[in-house]
Amino acid sequence: MPVKVDLLIRAGADAWHRLANPVLVRFLIVGASGCVVNSAALSITYGLVHLPLPLAAALSSEVAIIANYLLNDTWTFRGIGVSWMRFAKFNFVAGVGLGQVALSVWLLVVFLKVEYLLANLVALAFSGVFNFGLSATWIWRQPARRPPVETPHSGRTLGLRSAGWPSTGTAAQPDGPGPPPAA
Repeated sequence: MPVKVDLLIRAGADAWHRLANPVLVRFLIVGASGCVVNSAALSITYGLVHLPLPLAAALSSEVAIIANYLLNDTWTFRGIGVSWMRFAKFNFVAGVGLGQVALSVWLLVVFLKVEYLLANLVALAFSGVFNFGLSATWIWRQPARRPPVETPHSGRTLGLRSAGWPSTGTAAQPDGPGPPPAA
């Protein structure tokens, strides 16, 4: 069965469009900068301060996680402000990702005899896909946009002030139950 060239070109263009997604590109840039931050923090905590290596590595990872969260929140996903809940979720996902990388590298090197740097790249790539997927769908998920609800009489959207509603100085809404009128 011959393959149609136009279908291949269209599939390739669709794949490129997904890969060149600005959010994904920014996420990858932030991830790369996190590697630089992690290395710099490790050189300070282990190389200069002489903390024990496991402690220095853990602190360096956390510094990179904090930097990545702030960059992802403000630039990649353009959050509406720093959120402790999003940070906790991001920290959790990053921690799981670090554990996955460590386990994957060990399994690839010990059981499949893959060279350790190549094993690390493979594990980091898998972890990056995992992290991006959860970041986009769980941590910075955008709520579904709903069309505004129209009022049955005038076509105005609910919850907006209008010249037609009297201003009482209270937050009472004309579209829902409220306290009985004062006598």
